[in-house]
Amino acid sequence: QIAANPADLNGGAGGGDPRTKDKLLDGDNLTTSDFHMWLTTFTPGALHTITITLPAALPLLGVRLWNYNKTDEDAARGERTLSIAVD
Repeated sequence: QIAANPADLNGGAGGGDPRTKDKLLDGDNLTTSDFHMWLTTFTPGALHTITITLPAALPLLGVRLWNYNKTDEDAARGERTLSIAVD
């Protein structure tokens, strides 16, 4: 299960933008297609989170992250600071 806050550009209401949170784990990582990316709004000072709940306690051997990479102009978009918490 995956949760994101804010959910996406559609406000989680199922609008027309395809860059929704389900794309975070769709397995297509090396792409510039909107149909395999997640994008959300940014509010300075607000908490922006992604929470992934696994079905059971599992060993975690690593984490790979791909930042937003639609075009060369978008290279400055995406996450600049990240923290990972494991419970």
